[in-house]
Amino acid sequence: MSIVYRKDQKKIMEYTSGTMGIQAVPGAGKTFIITNLVAKLLGNMSSKGDKRKILVLTYMNSAANNFKSRIRKILSDNEISSNNFEVMTIHSLAMKIIKENSNLALIEDEFEIIDDIKKGIIISDSIEKFREIDDNDKKLTFFISKEKRDNKKFIEKWEKEFNFLVRDSIRLLKYANIDDGKLREITSSSYRGILTLISPIYSSYQESLRLEGYLDYDDILLMAYNILANNPCIAKKYQEKYLYVFEDECQDSNLIQGKIIDIIADGKSNRKKSSKNLVRVGDVNQSITGTFTGSNPRHFIDFCSNADRSFNMNMAGRSSRDIIDLANKLVEFVNDDEDSLYYGSLENLFIEEVEKGKGYKENPSSDEYLINASSVSNGSEELDKIVALCNYYKEKYPNFSLGILTFSNYEVDAISQNLEAREITHEKIGSNPKHRKKLISDIGRILEFLIFPTRTENFIEILDNCFLQRLESIELSDEDKTSILGFFGEYLNLKSSESSSSIELKQSSLKFNADKLYSNIEGIVYSLDKRRDFFRSLSIRVDDMIEHAFFRNFDRFLDGVKDICEHSQSDLGKLIKFICFCLNLSDEERMLSKYIFFYIYRLTRFENIDLNSLLPYFDSRYSRVFDSAIAGIYDVGEKEIEPGSITVATLHKSKGLEWDAVIITGINDSEFPSKLTDYFRMDRKYLRDDYRYPEAFVNMEIENILNGLSQDVGYFEIGLKRDLVAERVRLLYVGITRAKKSLFLLNSRQKYIESISLNLTKKDSEFFVELKRKIDGVRGRIRND
Repeated sequence: MSIVYRKDQKKIMEYTSGTMGIQAVPGAGKTFIITNLVAKLLGNMSSKGDKRKILVLTYMNSAANNFKSRIRKILSDNEISSNNFEVMTIHSLAMKIIKENSNLALIEDEFEIIDDIKKGIIISDSIEKFREIDDNDKKLTFFISKEKRDNKKFIEKWEKEFNFLVRDSIRLLKYANIDDGKLREITSSSYRGILTLISPIYSSYQESLRLEGYLDYDDILLMAYNILANNPCIAKKYQEKYLYVFEDECQDSNLIQGKIIDIIADGKSNRKKSSKNLVRVGDVNQSITGTFTGSNPRHFIDFCSNADRSFNMNMAGRSSRDIIDLANKLVEFVNDDEDSLYYGSLENLFIEEVEKGKGYKENPSSDEYLINASSVSNGSEELDKIVALCNYYKEKYPNFSLGILTFSNYEVDAISQNLEAREITHEKIGSNPKHRKKLISDIGRILEFLIFPTRTENFIEILDNCFLQRLESIELSDEDKTSILGFFGEYLNLKSSESSSSIELKQSSLKFNADKLYSNIEGIVYSLDKRRDFFRSLSIRVDDMIEHAFFRNFDRFLDGVKDICEHSQSDLGKLIKFICFCLNLSDEERMLSKYIFFYIYRLTRFENIDLNSLLPYFDSRYSRVFDSAIAGIYDVGEKEIEPGSITVATLHKSKGLEWDAVIITGINDSEFPSKLTDYFRMDRKYLRDDYRYPEAFVNMEIENILNGLSQDVGYFEIGLKRDLVAERVRLLYVGITRAKKSLFLLNSRQKYIESISLNLTKKDSEFFVELKRKIDGVRGRIRND
């Protein structure tokens, strides 16, 4: 059956060559149009006998896999025999260029790519080395205001913030093509500025990468770009290989990525004003990752302005007319006042409903106005309101999927805990559900057992969590597990009453102090006779069908406990590695374990750490050390939202998802500022007044190095705030456009912050006020009618 394209898609499908920019509103079907256009071009190439390829680039592996499967299906459905296309992430492309030209990359054949998580750990190490030299520690505390320099809380806060500052500064320096050697030369003499602190840390970081055979993502991009830019013959090889280049999610691209793509797409004879066959697709109004990746939507805007052809895909069938009107209202509002800080935060791209009766998937409709907004007085009322809305949707619209979206992981956890207390079934995205942190918790349980071996409950927790819950090869019911644990507790208590003294075992000084174990636990772990006696007693609780397999696994588990107890504690990294080796890990946990080893290895290199001081890192209730690694490993991917389900997520993690109903909470002037007088997270009031925005100094100094000083630091401070406001507006826009049929905007004007034991005022954001005015107006007209 032939495809009937919408009117905003037809011109796009006529593309044959040149540069083309496509701005697609949320839900417009950009993946659909890219895959069909790629398939059409492949058909044309196949009919002409053209053996060149089409390259499709995106930014997530899950998206790349989705593109591959869709393109293959379209080719198969249309009986097009062609495999001349490649789909990969931009970093995979960069790695491909480096590996195929390793002689020019000047790196060892064996190297490891480190992600931003490991990068942060190595930067922390480099900062620690810097602080140990002379008076460098005082140079860092110099930024803190005098009256707060002795306050441990502010010192620790600045240490954490400084780590992020260094990380972002190194990225900016690399993108400006300023390597550590060049910066060292610039700052070596009479230079005064914050880069004099960044420079030695930058050099130390790069030296660590070189010595240990690491490359970070920024290095990969820069190496690939330099290979192409400095070697025209190599660039020509890729230009001749790929006839067309497509880039998806172009709003999230940075300058270096764009330059690599431009080079590969160049060198085409297409009779257009450009010499490239390049199609870039994205939505500037959904650019929400600049804070984390250094991307800048300006690159995509400029490309669309200068492309041979530029189109807007502004029709979308995802949301109802009412949701679309509210999203368009936000676009209209931020483009109204040229003097406002938020002016131009969203492109003037308004969503339209799809045409009716044309065979397209049409927009949802309703006889009711299912949009509302509420400003409540405090956080408790806000949580109660969320619970009430969950119950309302469940009762009145039982098949509605519901997304509860908020700004931070902390708020996700708070909302989730409240829903759990009310026994409301839900799923968390953007925070770390318990099963994702299970490895962290289990390592913590084992460490606690090693520290407190005489606590019977610790051993029972290990038995439950590290053995029974990880026993995948044998099916045990919850009743079976409860029965086994109950018997185990009875057995230990019985044996404890029979003998309260420890049996002294002859172990080396490196081995665990087994003499501290109660004789019953010690006997089960160390004595085969006592273990067999225990198994015989337990066998009546285990089904005959699985008895043999169960006790074989139990035997292996107890041997693992014994080996862990006897393992040397002189190298805690190796101890943690061995603990993970003894556990039955999932594929995701094996990946996570590598991050854990890496972190502990580097931690113990610079600090005198023992078991007691290591334990807090594995308290899954409070420690967030491994959260970034967990979030990266358990990627949301192409998640399917089930009817009637409830999901709690950060606004950032909601991108790419959609729900029948959405609640957006916490729309206050701190998370969504609109004026220079609003509170900004980057406004570090504990720092000296003249250094509250150190990022502004970094930006100013890099600009000075590149182009000469043209503006004072105040100009760059306002620029930082303007960029943050724009990204938060886009984040709110993303949240609104996740809703298909119903939307509820919510804010509490006061929040209790547990970490500082204070109630903080959280005024309604100006954007919340404007949208609520729009909603109340519609509701008023409905009542009057």
